[in-house]
Amino acid sequence: MGKMSNSEYMCRYIDELMQNANTKNFKEISTDIVKLNTEYNCAGYELAKAIYNTEVGKTEIIGSYETLKKYKDDHAFKNAVIKLKNVLDNDESIRMISEHENTTRVEIKNYFKEIG
Repeated sequence: MGKMSNSEYMCRYIDELMQNANTKNFKEISTDIVKLNTEYNCAGYELAKAIYNTEVGKTEIIGSYETLKKYKDDHAFKNAVIKLKNVLDNDESIRMISEHENTTRVEIKNYFKEIG
């Protein structure tokens, strides 16, 4: 078994943080991960960045929704996915997503209800 690169080690660490986080701490954990100022190619980083962008930055709503769709059924990250859904579940985000998806707000709300 070969030695892990720093990037692989960080991805494993970030994934564990995001998998085991208490739902009350996702905002803080996501902020800390994004403040590392390094892009990591792993699920935990993608979810942390989406939560941070949506909850703290109020940006990247569509990208965050795409991340939600990508990890919706990933049980290892269930709490992070629920947190992301919760920060996207507001009138302004739902309006933007429904326009992007060319669907109704009700369909987006129903999609959110399926998560969790």
